Amino acid sequence: MSQSSGKVIYIPPYSGVRLIECRDHFQLVPVAEYRHLVGYGKIKASEAKLNPEDPNSEPFWDDCTPDEEVWAVIEWYQFFAHSL
Repeated sequence: MSQSSGKVIYIPPYSGVRLIECRDHFQLVPVAEYRHLVGYGKIKASEAKLNPEDPNSEPFWDDCTPDEEVWAVIEWYQFFAHSL
């Protein structure tokens, strides 16, 4: 293991990067940045299917009439890439 030279090293902060201290060295590691998105709205019960592109796909709500409106909620994550 090498000994410290006593010099102060300044490591500037980077967006999306974390400084990891290992036993014998320091390492900059990228940190995933993401945005949590949620969408909602009313749709007809007959339009809410497991696979909307498949005409034979079954609807989520079997007990609703085809013209009945239901609330649909969707959640997804949008990830961003960072470069050093």
